[in-house]
Amino acid sequence: MATKILKILNHNPTKEQLESLAELYGDDFQLVELPERLQGCVINSPSNEDLLINVAREIAEYIYFNRDFDTVILPAGSPAFQFLLAKILESFERLPHHTHLRKDYLFAHSERKIVEEEKDGQVIKTSVFKFKKWIIV
Repeated sequence: MATKILKILNHNPTKEQLESLAELYGDDFQLVELPERLQGCVINSPSNEDLLINVAREIAEYIYFNRDFDTVILPAGSPAFQFLLAKILESFERLPHHTHLRKDYLFAHSERKIVEEEKDGQVIKTSVFKFKKWIIV
């Protein structure tokens, strides 16, 4: 049976990330998308604190209580959203009789290189991220 992985990213996985997923889960893993409305909330995380909490709670409930996948790729959204989502998911983990709903969470670990280029008398710094591995939490 193929492992189903919920993908909550602001971009499509790179070739290296997909190859690493295949090493972890076999070639028959399946990426599952977050429903479009919820993905839109992740990409455009609200700046209003109450709305942000509500979006984080709704997505946490979708993640935690949905049995269509066992693994989730994070993070996406603003740092505030990521923090709230993690706190809410952690609170679900403490609920009695819910250990069967536990998911694995994958985070991409990348190496950052700063590339400097001088152009027209200006120094332009670009951050280049090179995927290294998945960290399973």
